[in-house]
Amino acid sequence: MQITRFRIITQKIPAKYYPLLKELRLEAGKIWSDSLNLFFELFKQTGKAPKKSQIQKLVKSPLLHSQTTQAVQDRLFGALKSYFKNRKQNPNAKPPKPRKFYNLIWKNQAIRYKNGKVLLPLSRKSGITLSISLRKRKREYLEELLSSGAEIRQAEIVFKGFEYRLILLVKERVEVNPPDRNKVVALDLGEIHPFVSFDGEEVLIWNGKLLRSYKQLRLKLIALKQKLLAKKQKGSRRWKRVKRSLDKQIAKVERKIEDLEHKLTRAFVKYCKAKEIGTVVVGRLKGIRERAKYGKNANQKIHLMWRFNKLLKKLIYKLESEGIVVVEENESYTTQLCPKCGNRHKPKNRNYVCPVCGFSYHRDGVGAINLFRRFMEKVSGSFRLPVDGLTRPRGVKYSPSSSGWVLLTLRNPSL
Repeated sequence: MQITRFRIITQKIPAKYYPLLKELRLEAGKIWSDSLNLFFELFKQTGKAPKKSQIQKLVKSPLLHSQTTQAVQDRLFGALKSYFKNRKQNPNAKPPKPRKFYNLIWKNQAIRYKNGKVLLPLSRKSGITLSISLRKRKREYLEELLSSGAEIRQAEIVFKGFEYRLILLVKERVEVNPPDRNKVVALDLGEIHPFVSFDGEEVLIWNGKLLRSYKQLRLKLIALKQKLLAKKQKGSRRWKRVKRSLDKQIAKVERKIEDLEHKLTRAFVKYCKAKEIGTVVVGRLKGIRERAKYGKNANQKIHLMWRFNKLLKKLIYKLESEGIVVVEENESYTTQLCPKCGNRHKPKNRNYVCPVCGFSYHRDGVGAINLFRRFMEKVSGSFRLPVDGLTRPRGVKYSPSSSGWVLLTLRNPSL
C-alpha cells in the first residue's frame, strides 16, 4: 500500500535578514489587500465574482517572486470561497480583511536546495535570492528524504514570537503494510483528559495534567498583560516594553503547548501501530462551542482551553500517514448511557454509577465504550459488548525523564 506523507522541517532565520523580511511581508500584505479590494470592486461592477486568473493578471509585485504572489492570491481565494459558503448559512458572515503583513510563500517550482542551503529567489528585477542554511541535524534529515525520492513542495516564512522561521513542507511517497480495518479503537476527546481510548478490551486514560497547566498559564499571562497595559498610555515606551515582554512569554508557552500536543498524538499513533489498529473512531464535536451554555468556569474551559480541533487535525494527519482510517461518529449521550443495561443517567462527577444495575466505571471510559459499541453496531448490524469482566482503566502519563508517555501500571514501556 503506497501512501503520501508530508514532513515539516522548521528552521530559525538569522537576524540579519529581519529588515528585508519585514519589507517583503509588507509587500505580501499589499498584494493580499490590493487583490481583495479589486475583487470586490469588480464584483460590484459586474455582479459576478471575478476569476482568480483575472486578479493575478492585474495585481503583480515588482519585489516578490511570481510564485509567491500567486501563492498569496491562492490563499485569498480560499478565504473568499469559505466566506461565500458561510454566507449561505449565516448572512452576517464577514469577508476577509485587508492585511498589513502576510507570510512569504514559495511554491515548489521556485525552491532550490544546494550544499545545505535553501535558496528562495525574489523577483528578477531585484536579483535577490535568500540563502538560508539548515542546521546539521535538519540538513541530514532533509537530504535523507530527498535521496529517497521526496520533494520540497512549499517553503513559507512566518513571523511568530518575535522571530522569523522557515517552514519546509516535504512530500514523500512510501510503502506501508495496510493495517487490519476490522481492528477498531474508539477515542473520546476531552478537556481534562485529552484522549480516552477503548479497543474492545481495555480503556486507557491519557493524562492531560501537564497540558492543562500550560493552557492555564497562558490564560494567566494574557490576563496579566491586559491588566498591566490598561494602566499605561497606549503606544508609550512603557506600554511597548510590557507588551513585548509578555508577548514573548505567551509565545513561549504556546510553543510548549504545540510541542506537547504533537508528542501526545505521536504517542497515540505508536500505540495504534503496536496494536495493529486499522480504524480509529472519534466523536463528532462540530458545534459544541455554540451549544455550550453552562457556568462561567465550564464555558471558559470549552471556549478558551480546549483546542480539540487543532489536536484532532494533528492526530488525523499522523494516523492517515500510517494508513489508519479515521471515522467520525455521533457521540450524543455516550457518557450518560450505561454500557450494561442501556439506562440513561447523567453523572455528577468523574465516576459513572448506574442507578438501575449498579454498573460503575470512569465517566470518560464509559464515553469511549459507548462510542466503540455505537460504531460496531452500525458496521455489523448487531453487536454485544460484555462489560462485566472489564478491567479498570489504566493511565498513560507524560514523563519528561522517560522521554515519552508511559503506562502508569508498567515501568518502562515508552509510547
